[in-house]
Amino acid sequence: MAINYNRGMSQRGEFVTPRLATELMRRYVNPLVRVIDVRKLYGGSVSRVLEFVLDRTPGSVVAKVHDREASSNFSTEVASLRHFREKTHFPVPETLACIEDDPAFDGSMLIMQKINGTTLESAELSARGRLVFQAELAAAVAELHRHKAERFGPATREQKHQRWLDVFEPMVKRVVEETRVALPSRSREVLDHIARHLPSWLDHEPTPTLIHGDLWANNILLDDAKPDEPRILAFIDGHASFADPEYELAYLHLFGTGGKAFFDAYSHVHKIDRGYQRRCRVYWLITMLRNTSRFGERYVPYCEKLASELRQMAR
Repeated sequence: MAINYNRGMSQRGEFVTPRLATELMRRYVNPLVRVIDVRKLYGGSVSRVLEFVLDRTPGSVVAKVHDREASSNFSTEVASLRHFREKTHFPVPETLACIEDDPAFDGSMLIMQKINGTTLESAELSARGRLVFQAELAAAVAELHRHKAERFGPATREQKHQRWLDVFEPMVKRVVEETRVALPSRSREVLDHIARHLPSWLDHEPTPTLIHGDLWANNILLDDAKPDEPRILAFIDGHASFADPEYELAYLHLFGTGGKAFFDAYSHVHKIDRGYQRRCRVYWLITMLRNTSRFGERYVPYCEKLASELRQMAR
């Protein structure tokens, strides 16, 4: 039985010409502007990311493009970015327009400030520069994680859940159901055990903490002009919510965005509870299962490896 993967790559951006971009920019951003070129930009694992080159200041903007049905995702992203800008010192781009239902455009679009930097994934840093980046990242994340709430849930609307598991457990059950068919039986046994006994696997009581929710190398923009002294310019694609901060730490850990230097610096500001090494693997497994559901079977070996590690930890 084959799993029905949602690859998620919109092709709408292929059809955004300078003429159409000008029409949309004039309608929603600046009635005097003209778009002189449309260029493909970094990222785009889900949405297509474009640069609109303008005939006047600020010179260019970024446009994220997807199907019209995805407009609610862009609305949520706008609300998240505005929350970060208004409530924290966490650097994110300014949003300029969210186009949801325009008669001239068969799609949805988010237009925002262009940050003139490079993604961490593409940055050229020296060994010293990587340590400088880790310290700067730790300071930014630690400052973000100072923001607390009384309950768990999206930061952009009223938080309703007293327990983190009330938010996380339904996601776990959903993603396990979506992906278990792609995994061998031994891994499915581990998944089913985790889904049934999640409170014993995530055995701490976190405080609702503001997180970005998608911190990886392609969502961090740097100035790497000095490879020994990089500067973080902005974090993009945020999903502001009050969650277990270990969920964010595990994400940074999983993809190598945050290394030992990051965790050493971060833990000077926020204590990491005992048992993190076990809980983080649960978060890693769920993240890899979500990637399997969205992007395909290349993530299955990672899921199997993590399931095996968790099986050993359960003994």
